[in-house]
Amino acid sequence: LGIGYLFERGHKRQRRVQAARDQTAVTQSQVTDSERTLIFNVGQQFVSVLLAESTLEFALQDLKSFQQTVDIAEAQFKAGYIGEGDYLKIKLQLLQFETDVSSARLAKKQALVALRQFLGYDAVPADYDVMGDLAYEPLNVNLEDTEAKALRERPDLRAAVLGVTAAQSQILLAKANSKVDVNGTYDFSHVSAQNTASIFVGFDLPIFNRNQGELARTRYALTQAQETQQSASDTVM
Repeated sequence: LGIGYLFERGHKRQRRVQAARDQTAVTQSQVTDSERTLIFNVGQQFVSVLLAESTLEFALQDLKSFQQTVDIAEAQFKAGYIGEGDYLKIKLQLLQFETDVSSARLAKKQALVALRQFLGYDAVPADYDVMGDLAYEPLNVNLEDTEAKALRERPDLRAAVLGVTAAQSQILLAKANSKVDVNGTYDFSHVSAQNTASIFVGFDLPIFNRNQGELARTRYALTQAQETQQSASDTVM
């Protein structure tokens, strides 16, 4: 019978757990930021659909109005008040209004397709439409409060800040991994009425390998995380 145990020095287990928790916190903030970005894109594209629909309505109204102008010109031409050249010029302008209507219909269709891409193609049918009004709503905020709120709540900045903490945890883990672990083993044997017990202790001699490479890499990773945090802060501002 025998039993062995690895005695980890340098608090390796605690460092691994803390590093995993810090990285999990970074990932959670990144997921939250992805959700924030998706919500913003959906809202922005929804407004784009409403804008395209409004443009189409104006184009239809312009076409209907100019069609009345063409009808009046046709009556004048038949009555002899205007010449055929003037009538054809007016009728030719009708093509521009028809083109505007076609372009507006295409723009609305493209906006709906783009919105469906954000919502998910299975979330809405192919022939769906939206309802809403383009109403202006003033915001009673100032720049300083908005900046302070962004620095406090933006998940992309929070992820960058937590990234610095996670990088520091990786440095502590690399330092812990540089410590030499000790293997302890206890064996017991019973052979021919003879009982024998033995204890073994083993450990490596780190003459050359002291985890120098990983320590250097994690220090550079910390600098990179700090630069990323500063860049995220500038982006938020």
